[in-house]
Amino acid sequence: ARKRPGMDPRQRADSEAGSALVRSARAPSAWERLRDAAGANPIVDKVRSSEAYKATAGKVTDMANDMRERWETSDSAMVHAVQDYWDQLSTETEKASAQRIAREREPGLSFPDLVAEIREQIPSVLSAHATGDVEAIKPYCAPEVLERLEAEKAVMAAQGGSWDPQVLDVHDVSLFDVKLIEDDPIVIVHFVAQQVYCMRDDAGNIVEGAEDDIREFYYAFVYAQDASQEYDEETGEALPRWKLLFMALQGTQKLVG
Repeated sequence: ARKRPGMDPRQRADSEAGSALVRSARAPSAWERLRDAAGANPIVDKVRSSEAYKATAGKVTDMANDMRERWETSDSAMVHAVQDYWDQLSTETEKASAQRIAREREPGLSFPDLVAEIREQIPSVLSAHATGDVEAIKPYCAPEVLERLEAEKAVMAAQGGSWDPQVLDVHDVSLFDVKLIEDDPIVIVHFVAQQVYCMRDDAGNIVEGAEDDIREFYYAFVYAQDASQEYDEETGEALPRWKLLFMALQGTQKLVG
């Protein structure tokens, strides 16, 4: 696959880290933010320009400092609530930051649409995981996942067994979280899949489970967003931007017939 030219966002983030560190300063307190907000008021500006205000500027400053001390040392629940409110407004959560970066990389990104796209990929990924058909899911997966599947395929071949690849149903697909890993956005998707729990040896004999042993498997899939859009070298078509980075089985439950 090929990528459009441009600096990798990870490299750009590293190169800007030094200057960003120099530019950063202590975050203003809740009192300072309230003071600045009041200072932008035209009525306050008019008062400050008056002769009466100038004549008593020292007293006003003393009063302001006294009010600030009372504010920042107050035990009032109301004061604490206002401080928490300002802090929430000024602090971007990791989830919000991850969503913002993801949309900056991919304008028009819709997370519901992304979940729907992942929902379509799940049966193929699970079937390929059972059969070891890595090529079938290569466009959807990060290199780490492909290497893991290749290793598991080799183990199954050595043991002389194979799992039933049937995926009967996929439901309850939901976006659990959006996070950052080294400034790269990831999404965590939870879902439930109904699969046939049946393993056969090379002769076709069932060695574990049964043909009618249907179970619900609870999975967590982690997808990472590529820093830039990749394209198929032969067709030129855009490849999936989000790649499966990690897959985990969280539990299973046998269905009673």
